[in-house]
Amino acid sequence: MKQFKRIALVLMIFLGIVFLTSCDGLLGNQKEELELTNEERFSLFEEIDYGKVTDSVVSIKGSIDLDLNVKMEQEEAEENFELPFELRGSVELYASLKSYEEMFVYLNIEGSLDGDLSMITMAGLPKMSIDAKVYITNGNVYVDGTVVQGGTTVTVQNKYLDVFDEDDYDELVAGLEIDFSDFEIDFEEIPEELKIKTYKVGDSYEFEMVVDTDVLDDLISEIEELLFGAFGEEASFVVNKNEDFLTKVTIKFSDRLEKITLNSKIDLELKSEFEDEEAAEDNASLTINLFNDLKLTIDFKDKMPSGLPSLAQLEEFEEADDDFDLGF
Repeated sequence: MKQFKRIALVLMIFLGIVFLTSCDGLLGNQKEELELTNEERFSLFEEIDYGKVTDSVVSIKGSIDLDLNVKMEQEEAEENFELPFELRGSVELYASLKSYEEMFVYLNIEGSLDGDLSMITMAGLPKMSIDAKVYITNGNVYVDGTVVQGGTTVTVQNKYLDVFDEDDYDELVAGLEIDFSDFEIDFEEIPEELKIKTYKVGDSYEFEMVVDTDVLDDLISEIEELLFGAFGEEASFVVNKNEDFLTKVTIKFSDRLEKITLNSKIDLELKSEFEDEEAAEDNASLTINLFNDLKLTIDFKDKMPSGLPSLAQLEEFEEADDDFDLGF
């Protein structure tokens, strides 16, 4: 009985700590909506110190899931055509940019591409996948990756020396210092369909912009009118939404930028019927299916992931014969 009481007491203390911790977390992250005009909302950006962007690790994480299928059918055709295209991928980039001497960048890209674009490129598109990791430090670039294309696998583990200098570092940092206060915004021109909200979260603000299915409905009407104007009564067009459309952008900041997120999803089907009164064999139909799920997060207060190779391990990579172009 005495042991049972001790166990019960320990359990009560444990549950109490968990409960209090949960309450503290909830209270610390209360989200209060602020009733502000668009002009007042954007004026908050003037308080941001954009020079602090290099104080912490900056990360960019994104993913894409894209399906596009175009199908054309003709009544008397011996062979109809279909153009499928798929793109799947994710990217993670972490950058420590306090100074050129301390700079370390890690980039991880994974993706696959498959489809038939022969009608456009005049050549088939073999299935391809990539898994690559790139490291930048001490002015050198280290690449560890595998590319599979058309059944052929190529694996590299190369280093490129003296690629990145201090001028490149300054240019990179300048590109990250996004000063929203420099943007000239006509607040009267902001459409009502763009739903904008501002929240206070602890010591930070959260700026949210949402474009939802109402905007897509207007876009669909414009597409149908455009196509009808081009083809007249010879064609009929129907655009179906398989799921609600949503694009949401969130910017979190205090006296510095903290996080920017983008989520966008669209799932559409366009069906067209073309009729030729003089030649029924030329009657045709066109179906286009589009699905895209895009996610992007930029975190200005992140940490480097664990398990990264040491500089000694990177130096074991084979020195490449060709040059490496960073693209900026």
